[in-house]
Amino acid sequence: GAVAVLIVHPAINRAAFPEIGPIKTAPPGLTESRRMGWIQAIYLGPFGLLMLLVPVFIEESIGNADKVVLGGMIGFWVVVLAFGIVIGRTTLAMWEGNRERVGVFYRWFPLFFLADLLAVALMVGVLAGMKMLSVGLLLLVLPVLLYLPFYQRRLARKLLGK
Repeated sequence: GAVAVLIVHPAINRAAFPEIGPIKTAPPGLTESRRMGWIQAIYLGPFGLLMLLVPVFIEESIGNADKVVLGGMIGFWVVVLAFGIVIGRTTLAMWEGNRERVGVFYRWFPLFFLADLLAVALMVGVLAGMKMLSVGLLLLVLPVLLYLPFYQRRLARKLLGK
């Protein structure tokens, strides 16, 4: 199906309607940059979910929790919020094709990898908490989620010409 849509269909259109001219393609590097943005969006989801859930837990715990535990929850929420903002801005910039932001991602890859690992841990924790996580699903999805940041780094290296 994908071969027909991406290769055969445009070839038929060019042959049937030569007056239309060549099909416009994306500027060089935009496809790789958008692919990096979509991958990063996968890791942005758990941060968004946690940014919504943690204040609810804090509100429920205000009367019952120890001040140290409450301070830890607020600190954790601030860290998740900071990581979420950085990942969100980077995701948007990559999707728009911003080469500077791709360079920032490439330069600070260990930090982004750490944030992605935190996102994977959040995904696994949420799924385990909802009793929707099986060993088979974990063995299927976890290697992919752990490999994707390295694929992003390879795309960034290609895009930056390194």
